[in-house]
Amino acid sequence: MIKEKTITNFLRASILLLVLPLLYIALWINISGDETLTYHEQVLILMGYFPEFARDPFWVTIIFLGLSGLSAALSFTAWIKSHRVGIHIVGMMICAIGTLLTIWFASTLF
Repeated sequence: MIKEKTITNFLRASILLLVLPLLYIALWINISGDETLTYHEQVLILMGYFPEFARDPFWVTIIFLGLSGLSAALSFTAWIKSHRVGIHIVGMMICAIGTLLTIWFASTLF
């Protein structure tokens, strides 16, 4: 049986793993709101926030897909293993957000 401290750490890790994908999406929403730019220009501006070696949109999407998927998996594990109501509620909320982000990033690959 997993200790309650380990379950709480799973939940904390899942929250931390969601921070970067959420910031990325917030940045994209901010950039894509500028209607004076073409889609290509918007993508170039977005990729300009990344280091020179990491400006490939495909690999950036794969990384954020992995982060959000791992976050969903960890929070789901915390939800299953915990017997506390608070962890159940927070775990399911994080799992839902992580799953939605994973679906979003997966759908942008095609």
